[in-house]
Amino acid sequence: MLLGLLGTLVLGIAIGGVLTAAYRLSGRRLPKWIIPVGAALGMIIFHAWNEYTWFSRTVAGLPPHVQVGQTYTVSNAIQPWTLLFPRIDRFSAVDLGSVRTNDKAPGYRLAQVHLVTRFSPTGTTRQLFDCNEPRRMVLGEETEFNEEGLPKNPDWEVLPANDPLLEKVCSQPVASG
Repeated sequence: MLLGLLGTLVLGIAIGGVLTAAYRLSGRRLPKWIIPVGAALGMIIFHAWNEYTWFSRTVAGLPPHVQVGQTYTVSNAIQPWTLLFPRIDRFSAVDLGSVRTNDKAPGYRLAQVHLVTRFSPTGTTRQLFDCNEPRRMVLGEETEFNEEGLPKNPDWEVLPANDPLLEKVCSQPVASG
């Protein structure tokens, strides 16, 4: 966040310098207000570009086996353009290389899901998906398993049948584990 702010400030100063040179080269015929207005517009445009391209730049850096499941948009009055064009500020992605099945429960799939949020560290969770019933549960350190390798007291979250993470995990050919 600090680097983005610093980059925006440096860009504003650079645009101001170029416009000052243009003002002087024109023999001071350009209106003087063009310098701060041009610098401010340049900073706003750069900031908007930086915010709106964060998702695509981040996803481009993911390895091929990590695929985006869901995206979440944000709108706020402080950035009024987001009221018309909401931007993506977080997403979840599943590591398809981590998907595992249990021979004793073939309808269940275990996968690592990454929770990526702008300006926050990426979180990684282990989630158990039930491909027969559209549901999942997050496995924590405290999750206890029975002798068949299934959670003892599952706390399932019911999902819509077309949940993107569920579809990606359940359509993936997997290795037993």
